[in-house]
Amino acid sequence: MRPLAFIGVVGVVLTSAARADVAPELARQGLTPKALKPLAEALDAFRTAQPAPRKLIDERVLSGGALEDLVDDLMVEVRALDEDMKAFKLLDRPLYDGYVQMRKIISSGGDGGAKGKPGA
Repeated sequence: MRPLAFIGVVGVVLTSAARADVAPELARQGLTPKALKPLAEALDAFRTAQPAPRKLIDERVLSGGALEDLVDDLMVEVRALDEDMKAFKLLDRPLYDGYVQMRKIISSGGDGGAKGKPGA
């Protein structure tokens, strides 16, 4: 049985068990208030926990979008630095070579491969 349908059935049984005209018949079937208590507790726990995964997914989507925006902003800054680093090609070759190596690592991890290469 699907969770939502099961919740409905459990809810009806628990509601019926509270009715004076139905409780004796349920008790004959073994569905006494004592026997139904764990079911009621489980239903309450499920209803409490049910929205949590959706909330976490929504938070992750929002955080992921914010992270993408931050990375995009950072890459704009790095691409601007690419232009500044061209001056070090002749002034400080080891610094420039280290920067080029770092950019290869950064560029291999995203979609900015060709457009992010310094000196291109």
